[in-house]
Amino acid sequence: MRTSSIILISLVSMMVLATPAHAWVAEPTEETGYYYMYDDQSDPPFTEPELPPLPSYDSIWQDPDAEKFCTYSDYSYRYTMVDSFWYYGVWYEPGDYLWMTDEGYISFDPACELGDFPEPPLEDFPFNADPNALLAPLWQDNNCTQTPEPGPDNRVYYLHDQDSNRLTVQWYDIQGNGTVNVYDYEVMLQMGGQELLEVSGNEIVSHHLIHFLYNTTSAGWTAENGATGLEDQTGTLGITYPPENLADGRVIRMGYKGPYTAVKEDGVLSPIETLSVQSKTEGYDIHFSLPSHTRVKLEVFDVSGRHLQTLADKTYSAGSHTLYWNGCDAKGRKIAQGVYLVRMEADGRRTTRKVVVY
Repeated sequence: MRTSSIILISLVSMMVLATPAHAWVAEPTEETGYYYMYDDQSDPPFTEPELPPLPSYDSIWQDPDAEKFCTYSDYSYRYTMVDSFWYYGVWYEPGDYLWMTDEGYISFDPACELGDFPEPPLEDFPFNADPNALLAPLWQDNNCTQTPEPGPDNRVYYLHDQDSNRLTVQWYDIQGNGTVNVYDYEVMLQMGGQELLEVSGNEIVSHHLIHFLYNTTSAGWTAENGATGLEDQTGTLGITYPPENLADGRVIRMGYKGPYTAVKEDGVLSPIETLSVQSKTEGYDIHFSLPSHTRVKLEVFDVSGRHLQTLADKTYSAGSHTLYWNGCDAKGRKIAQGVYLVRMEADGRRTTRKVVVY
């Protein structure tokens, strides 16, 4: 069955059942779906459909394409998404923001813009105080200002790999606040669109997988008041992994497998599901399909959100359509090499596709 048959996914509540650490699984609830996590490939939470093998730790700090930052006074770094990610039923699309911190977590919560948050929760996730919508490989009180620039240590690195379409954030030899303890670990997000939502029987399986990967530490992984896990946008659903069970080389996978609540009876694709961009010799063909007579607006932006060109703003008939974009901005100037975003608004909905200009 095509993933395009999904129109509504409801996540209402979740139950977490834990077994011993070396085969730790968050079991499903049949009514609402669930996130699962495990760090032992021999004991997965399900066998169908088959999922890819667990990734191994892949340090990015020496990659020439990786960027690094150090956040001061516990403020966050605002990263602009270049591809989509589905998390607790919410789509985060190109142009949206993901906030990265030196404190060992990343978050989709706009409240992170303010920074200066309190210490990690003493209780388990979910933790409904700000920030929410977060993923925490090891949230603790770090201090990246203890090592001055331009040294590579005690920094946070990030890299979006276009071949695998993975976003990796690495805390490289990050230092605990006021200590000499150092930690090296990562979070990895598998980016992509609706093609990563797979229908299997009466369930949907998300391949927007989340991995926490742990390399080494100088003082053991148990940190005072540390927290490991994730939670939803409201801080009412979440998963906790005991930090004392972390270890060198450990990999924890999290994903979603649960019911979908509605299927399109006619099987007609909606505009948000049919936008695609195809590279041509001198430009790009932009394809989209409409189930009915609909007004369409197509625009081009750079990854910072700056508007470059409006390709269409008019009503189209039902059916398939193709527009040609010559790779120029509104003034007819060729745009530079890099990543750009083509955004379509139709029928009250919006979707975005990434374009790499060479």
